[in-house]
Amino acid sequence: MSTSLEHDQSGGRQAAAATGFAIAALNLERALQESEAWLAAQKEAFRAAVNGEPLDTSLDILARTAAAQVGGGAHCAFYVADASGSDLHPVSSMPERYPGDGDYRACCSFPVETSTGKVVGTFAMYFKEPRECTPRELALAANLTDAASIIISRAQEAEERNRAEKALHESEERFRTLANGIPNLVWMADGTGWIFWYNRRWYEYTGTTPEQMEGWGWQSVHVPELLPEVLARWKTSIATGTPFEMVLPLRGADGNFRPFLTRAEPIKNEHNQVVRWFGTNTDINEQQRIQDELRQANQDLEQFAYSASHDLQEPLRNVGIYSELLAKRYQQKLDNHGLKYLEIIRNGARRMEMLVSDLFAYTQAMKLETGVESTGAGLAFEQALANLAQAISESHAQITADPLPALRMHSTHLQLLFQNLIGNAIKYRSPLRPPVIHVGAKDQTSHWLFSVTDNGIGIEPQYRELIFGLFKRLHTSDQYSGTGIGLAICQRIVERYHGRIWVESEPGRGSSFKFTVPR
Repeated sequence: MSTSLEHDQSGGRQAAAATGFAIAALNLERALQESEAWLAAQKEAFRAAVNGEPLDTSLDILARTAAAQVGGGAHCAFYVADASGSDLHPVSSMPERYPGDGDYRACCSFPVETSTGKVVGTFAMYFKEPRECTPRELALAANLTDAASIIISRAQEAEERNRAEKALHESEERFRTLANGIPNLVWMADGTGWIFWYNRRWYEYTGTTPEQMEGWGWQSVHVPELLPEVLARWKTSIATGTPFEMVLPLRGADGNFRPFLTRAEPIKNEHNQVVRWFGTNTDINEQQRIQDELRQANQDLEQFAYSASHDLQEPLRNVGIYSELLAKRYQQKLDNHGLKYLEIIRNGARRMEMLVSDLFAYTQAMKLETGVESTGAGLAFEQALANLAQAISESHAQITADPLPALRMHSTHLQLLFQNLIGNAIKYRSPLRPPVIHVGAKDQTSHWLFSVTDNGIGIEPQYRELIFGLFKRLHTSDQYSGTGIGLAICQRIVERYHGRIWVESEPGRGSSFKFTVPR
């Protein structure tokens, strides 16, 4: 009897094991089928996306497959974020609003995130009975959102790219319309420097055709000797994404070359990559002709001033000498009127001699080349003080200075600047106090800012521009000696180094003359 019982128990265990194996096999087969169906759905969805079909086509494939695997009348839907991520809109068959009580009673939703954590949409499962998602459904949702994130993000990238390309195309069309109506030569190149468009004015000036100029064909209208430098600088701009600028000659349809100021600006995308170059060539032939004429006129004027100042020195010296002799030998024979007239002649001769001497100094300063060697501003400052030693001693002036830098400037030019500005500060001192003068220097990154500040009589606002003119004076020679040429020399020197000079002043309290010099 016990043997029979044991036999029955053994048979029951075998039957249970067989049932378990059968269930496991069915589950395995079902999982395999679902996996194959899911892989097929992914392939179909990705294929639709690659072929450029609408986004909802790919997502509907995934949603239908998910609904079929969940079963029980469940419905699955996707909601995709707009470009700003601030709004969601449905892209599959589920209506926008949550289904009413008569349809679905529960919902599980899952964010669709990219690998960077950006939410690009939501995936939702709707159930007809109140319940939570099973582990199997959660795993299904995880796989599905991974696939959807790739499809959605790629679709959004393509949409953004198309939108940017459309905007660029529209911008280029507007640019071409405008560029064809201006006198400049205008062109466009891609990010590699390949020129694909010129305006009409380019072809009219060069007498070439689009086929001849495409790409790098523009080299044929350049001076061969300058072409290597042009190519090197253009390729450097392409490699670094920096603007191009150069004055270069271009051959016209008549075979003659004219100078053009050529500029090219890079247009970059959101990744800081150059996608376009917009270039212009501006004819500066007339501008250069005027500049050459002006330069020649200035040279002629300086030569005349130099010759006049040099040639006038001898007769003026004679006037001075003979007026002195006249005063010594015939002073007793002249009445008061004669002595007064003689003093006027002597003063006029002295003033004229001083004027000619200053004019000579002005022309000499302008003949000096701008400095290419480094000059210590401190040394120039000390030399200026040495030249002004007598005036400093007589006025009891206190003069201080900041640490002064080295500059690429001619030492004589820098010395003249300090000497004239400090000399003026001493000359136009207040009668109520001894002069206090400070020379400052500040590093302004692209240039040095110098200042010469005093506590003198100051300058009225309406005269702050006038004082830099040649022979311009605000006071008579009886009040203050001089010819009014010192500040003109300062302005001319500063402008030769592409700087500027100005004055800030408060009448009765002092002035601060400031000038800039490039580093």
